[in-house]
Amino acid sequence: YFIYGYWLEVLLRREIAQTLHKNLQQIHSFDIISQVSIVKPNQQLTELDLIIMVNEKIYWFECKSGIINNYFEKFAEHRKLMGLNEKNAFLLIPHKDANIALHTRRRSGMTALYGTELETKLSEILF
Repeated sequence: YFIYGYWLEVLLRREIAQTLHKNLQQIHSFDIISQVSIVKPNQQLTELDLIIMVNEKIYWFECKSGIINNYFEKFAEHRKLMGLNEKNAFLLIPHKDANIALHTRRRSGMTALYGTELETKLSEILF
C-alpha cells in the first residue's frame, strides 16, 4: 500500500525520469509539468497531475488510489478540452483492476495504467 495517495504521483515521476534517461538517444524534445492548475472555459479552476511532452507528442497522466467513480466524467471533460485520445491520456491506479480499467475507458476515454507495471509500460507509451 506504499504507492497509494501522493506516493503514486512520486512513483510516476520517478518512472518517467528513468524511462527518459534510458531512451535519451530517441528524445528530440521534451517537457514535463506536474500539478498543473488550469482555468476551464467556464472559469472553474481544476488541477492536472502530470503532463509530459516527448518529441512533440503530449501525454496526460492522472493518479488515483481511492474511490474513482466520481472522477470519470471530470477526466472525460479534461481530456476533451485538451483534445487528447485514449492513447495520450492515462489514469494510473496502484494495481490491476479489470473493472476500473473498463470504466476508465468507457466513462473517461482514458487508458488505465497500473503502478505494478509502470516501468515496462512507459517505454511502450512514450517511444
